[in-house]
Amino acid sequence: MPERELEFEWDQAKARSNLDKHGVSFFTAASIFRNERLERIDDREEYEIRWIALGRVASEVYRVTYTWRDENLVRIISAQRASKDEEEVHCRAVFPSRNRDYARARQRPHSLGRSAR
Repeated sequence: MPERELEFEWDQAKARSNLDKHGVSFFTAASIFRNERLERIDDREEYEIRWIALGRVASEVYRVTYTWRDENLVRIISAQRASKDEEEVHCRAVFPSRNRDYARARQRPHSLGRSAR
């Protein structure tokens, strides 16, 4: 079965406001859906079911809040660059083999020009 093509919508005034406040366009935010992402339900308020996703575009990780309007229609609500902690969570979940290599490298003693004691 072919992968469904997603469509995106957003409020234009909210998109301008988000770009001014966070420096992230909703076009960029939509791009996270091309790659693996972490998602969870946003349960901070009682409103429509909203999702928070962490996803990568090029070398940046973004946090995008959105809701589903239809089977293949996503309404973007907000977007910003992920915090350092969120970047780490995303990396650990999406690239688990890299994390094993990173953990092993951190355990090995290394020299920075000083003798180890």
